[in-house]
Amino acid sequence: MTPRRTLMARLAHVEYAECMRLGHGWQDKGDTDNDIGGWDEHSLCPRCTTERVRIMDRRGYVTGRKYIRPGDYGVKGLGVWDADMRAALRTVAHRRGA
Repeated sequence: MTPRRTLMARLAHVEYAECMRLGHGWQDKGDTDNDIGGWDEHSLCPRCTTERVRIMDRRGYVTGRKYIRPGDYGVKGLGVWDADMRAALRTVAHRRGA
């Protein structure tokens, strides 16, 4: 495990660790019309309050996604969590008996 991955795993906020390890527990929050003639599907994770917006075209195809995360979701200055960092977090949690 690289020092960066280890640091990311150790510094993760406890309240967000479950989402980072296992994935979000999305709940539907409804749709809104968008400016490309389709709609945006809004989902919310009740554990970490991250919102996911899936951008749909008029035929129902997903054309994009965006995520609105709490300001303290990640580890400031270390970037977005990738697969290696999530693996490191799972490893640390496993060793701790989570």
